[in-house]
Amino acid sequence: MRISLWSGQTSAGCKARAFLLGIVCAVAQLMIFRELMSSLYGNELVFAGLMAGWSAGIALGSYIGLRKINNAFLFLVAAGCLVLTVTCIHYLRLWLGALPGETLGVGLMSAVSFGVTLPFCFIAGALFKSMAYGDEAQGVLVYGVEALGFAAGGLLMGLFLISPFNRAGFEARAPQWEGYKVVVAQETVYASSVVVERGGEKSLFENGIHAATTGDLLGAEETVHYALLAHPSPKRLLMIGGALSGAVGEALKHPGLTVDCIERDVHALKVIRPYFTQASWHLNDPRVRLLEGDGRQAFRQGGEKYDVIIIAAGDPVTLLGNRYYTSESFREAQSALEASGILSFSLSASENYVNDQGRRMLAVFMRTLEQEFKNVKVIPGGRYIFLASAIKDTIELDAEEVIRRLTARSLQTQYVRSFEIKLRLDRERLRRADELLRGASLLNTDLRPFGLLASLAYYSTQTQSVFSDIVDATRAYSGILWLLPGIFFVLSWQKSLLPFLSVSAAGFSQISLQISMVILFQVFFGYVYIALGVLTGVFMLGIFAGSRRRMTSVSRSQCLAAGIMLFAAAGAFGVMYGGNMATALFFLIVPFLAGWSGGGQFSTALRLLPGKAGALYAVDVLATACGALLSGILLIPLWGVPQVLLFCAVLQLSPAFLWRSRE
Repeated sequence: MRISLWSGQTSAGCKARAFLLGIVCAVAQLMIFRELMSSLYGNELVFAGLMAGWSAGIALGSYIGLRKINNAFLFLVAAGCLVLTVTCIHYLRLWLGALPGETLGVGLMSAVSFGVTLPFCFIAGALFKSMAYGDEAQGVLVYGVEALGFAAGGLLMGLFLISPFNRAGFEARAPQWEGYKVVVAQETVYASSVVVERGGEKSLFENGIHAATTGDLLGAEETVHYALLAHPSPKRLLMIGGALSGAVGEALKHPGLTVDCIERDVHALKVIRPYFTQASWHLNDPRVRLLEGDGRQAFRQGGEKYDVIIIAAGDPVTLLGNRYYTSESFREAQSALEASGILSFSLSASENYVNDQGRRMLAVFMRTLEQEFKNVKVIPGGRYIFLASAIKDTIELDAEEVIRRLTARSLQTQYVRSFEIKLRLDRERLRRADELLRGASLLNTDLRPFGLLASLAYYSTQTQSVFSDIVDATRAYSGILWLLPGIFFVLSWQKSLLPFLSVSAAGFSQISLQISMVILFQVFFGYVYIALGVLTGVFMLGIFAGSRRRMTSVSRSQCLAAGIMLFAAAGAFGVMYGGNMATALFFLIVPFLAGWSGGGQFSTALRLLPGKAGALYAVDVLATACGALLSGILLIPLWGVPQVLLFCAVLQLSPAFLWRSRE
């Protein structure tokens, strides 16, 4: 058995090696993604950089790798490289000189994700070429069985991700927090939560993003008091997040108020609460209900109405955070408010000066709010506080009236006091802030998370990054990309280019679809770890099924199916809001069909170019790398998911019409 597994090109041994390679790649991809998410502060866009590095590494390995090489040796090298990669990720922030809590620019995040992924994938690509070397049947066999192994590994990692195998202890997390003491680290399907301590002050970070700090009374007071004082008589408050920030205790100072606080990860909260005793003891108050779940699901369920809803989910610098600040989220929140209820949230800005990118970012959320609410106000400051109501003239921002309410309710505060209120609610200051935030051209929606892109562009100006310039250039010239399907169609008349163009169109389209599915899963369910393993696993099952299909003619039908499927998915994304069984089936069926189409196109292309499995695979994954970076970081936030998938459908169809005549 040992000989048949590691030597020769026997069918059984080749299948076993290909299946094992797929499992190893699935485990590696999910482990690296999870560690990058934690080290690079929870930004799901690292998936784009990771997939680009992943694809480029495999492309290089499968193109320039040796055809005959000891597979057992390469598997050992791959395993060692994976361990080294994960270890390096733990030290990334230390080597980059990034301070704990400091957000890296998108360009740097993508470059780091690309670079750390490349070595392992180069070895994986070389293994593929070594095993696929031979006739057309050998290449198709390895391609399909490796996809089946990846599916098995992805599904197992997705379903059993939180295990001792990948749970990071104190020692693993410590290098990311130089100068701090790691008090506790907790891994769940939602996030990697860490509590660190320095100088007696404890801070909670979820996926590296700051969530709470002991003694942050200023933040707690500003989060709740301006919103509650803007309402004449609040009785019921719903808070999304912020259970350990101290905001709940501040809210309870308002007489007659009951508070529902929703936290998505109550299990982690139970572990962390003992380290935030001053802020968390209010959660035991009989006036408080601590609810487990997703805030947006609570909006959709309806049934209960609130006078005030405060979103304390942090700045929208991740897809997870951004989903609370979209047009759809605001509409759902409005359905959970009383007729005169108020929605409130705050975003980081600058106290005295907001640059152009900051103004554009804030303006996007202002316009998005105004799309759903008739009455929208903003209070400028170190954090811009947004207030919205469905009825005009219900939000009270007259300084004297707010101070009167503060006194009448006998509120004991340290920062939200008469002097501060007069300063923050100065009429001229409010007027200038309102004028400043006018003129946004795009809304922030679930299917077009432009607010995320605008937020990242703003923060990139603080790190001297060119990302904001790239965003501006893409907005101005991205329409040129629609020439690409026509170019593909013209080049496809050259018979030798047709197979390469077909698999490159499939690679670009399928990674765009995968990223779209991950984004939408995040929007619906509020977490992405399990989604990545399951969605990728189902996609790879489709590749296996598609690669095994033998056809008497070239798979023009599969090319057309890919385009139609992508077009249908573009339309379905806009109508599937409901969170029911149909939604779950959608997340299983569409990736499978995408993989089935791609697998069929690869096997068909290899029949036209026998012995070129390595070159075709390299082109396929290189196009995947381009799609990951372009669609994942720029096009989906700018164009939106439906338009990106429509573009992919047209791109996929452009060479399809020539298959039969070029067979």
